[in-house]
Amino acid sequence: MSCPDFEMSQRGREGIGVNQLQSGLDYPLVASGDTDPAIRNLIADFYFEYDDDAARPATHPLRIKYLYNVGCVDNALPAGGPLPLNDADIVLVGDDGRVVFDTITDGATVELSNWGNDYIIYTWKTPNAVCRLVAHTTWPDNDDEKKQYNKHIAPTNAVLDERAVYRMPRRLRTIKVRNANVTSPAFAGRVKLVNGYNTEITAAAATTQDFRLDTQITVAGAPGSGRGAYANCDDVDAAKSILKINGLSPTTTGDFLLSAASCLWSRRPTTYSAGVVTPSTTAQQQIGADCVPCCSCEEYVSTAKYMNNTALRYSLIGNRSENIRTLHEDNIARWLDQRACSVLRPLRLLLVPQRCPYIDVVLMVCNPCDTCLGASTLNVEFSIAVAGVTATLECGYTAMFAPGINGSPVGIGAAPGGLGYSASFPQIAPGESAYVQFRLKFLESDTTQNPPYRRPRGPYPITGILTGTMNSGGTPLMNNCGNEAAVPASAEATQTLYCNAAGNTEAPC
Repeated sequence: MSCPDFEMSQRGREGIGVNQLQSGLDYPLVASGDTDPAIRNLIADFYFEYDDDAARPATHPLRIKYLYNVGCVDNALPAGGPLPLNDADIVLVGDDGRVVFDTITDGATVELSNWGNDYIIYTWKTPNAVCRLVAHTTWPDNDDEKKQYNKHIAPTNAVLDERAVYRMPRRLRTIKVRNANVTSPAFAGRVKLVNGYNTEITAAAATTQDFRLDTQITVAGAPGSGRGAYANCDDVDAAKSILKINGLSPTTTGDFLLSAASCLWSRRPTTYSAGVVTPSTTAQQQIGADCVPCCSCEEYVSTAKYMNNTALRYSLIGNRSENIRTLHEDNIARWLDQRACSVLRPLRLLLVPQRCPYIDVVLMVCNPCDTCLGASTLNVEFSIAVAGVTATLECGYTAMFAPGINGSPVGIGAAPGGLGYSASFPQIAPGESAYVQFRLKFLESDTTQNPPYRRPRGPYPITGILTGTMNSGGTPLMNNCGNEAAVPASAEATQTLYCNAAGNTEAPC
């Protein structure tokens, strides 16, 4: 293995082009759930344009069959795969398995260029195709699935999105000139027409018709025009007549007949004035075309309207997606705020007044941390504003609710004096909670009574303070998950026991 250390970047593995950030796409590959892990998250963008074989067109969709030297981990060549030839190589095949592009056997040139610090661009060119692949080179700081890729990759599934593939339309690419039985090589690229002997080429001003550039060219044959006369034209003895043009002989009368086919035309230029047609005195023949453009103005207008409608639909989808993203971000922020509150308050104490002289008590512990909370004991201490009031545990109302425990009776410990109680809790997993509920009966001391207690007379505020200790070691139960600035956790609650002067319930039903 000869790989450098992972490079971290704020834009690491960030999508470009179609695959924008947070788009949820695996572009330029499709079927993200089935994409081969050997190539997943390696390619940032892809573009392939090609001239198809008219006799045997490629079968879409295309896919990557081999990708060499884009990764850095040394590994064996795939079984049956070709030997690499260039600094980087790629082989694309159609849906039928036939090779459409092969940089190894097609004599492709390859160029590598860095695009900032986060991408590298691979460009392959052949006479009939151009392929560009943009690969990621960095990773985000929060990515836990970083990996190095093999040098020789033969993915089992790397189907290319159709938006990354462009089949070039049929068009004029080369021109050949035939002279009698001799045909010139194919001329490609820019073709320059120049004057010959006794021939002059004149180009009219370029015009545009139905979005197409239309330039008329006049070819005129006059003695001495163009490059001038042939060297022996002035030699009367050596003068010869033209016997053939481009290998073709004239008619029996010595005339050459020019004709055109399809939408081309050939005629003698004339002028029309006052009902009189006059042949041109400067040209004997004019060649032109009345070819209908491939697309009419109405078709261009319809295409533009369709593109605008499509853009509006995508804009609507984008706005909806943005609203969903904003709502999702708000939910995350609210969840983080609630979690922060839970981290600082793992204990809860609830006091629910019942008919005089009873109060239901709930002791709750939550575990908002990432690790288990060990077995613990919760302790609650009550204080009453009026002296002489104590509490006793009422049997039959005690139950625990915890993971795996659904309302089972548990023992409640009581401290001397009747104002302190405790309950043992099992281990609590991350994100789980447990609580114990029990009922207390409050009595007021009165030595004139037999027994010497009675119901409290008048409403009494009752305050409880809840704390906790770990069963292992006896240390206090801490808030903030025991992290920095953690303090012993506690909870406090105050409720009023609504008794009237007769000791009966004052609160409404």
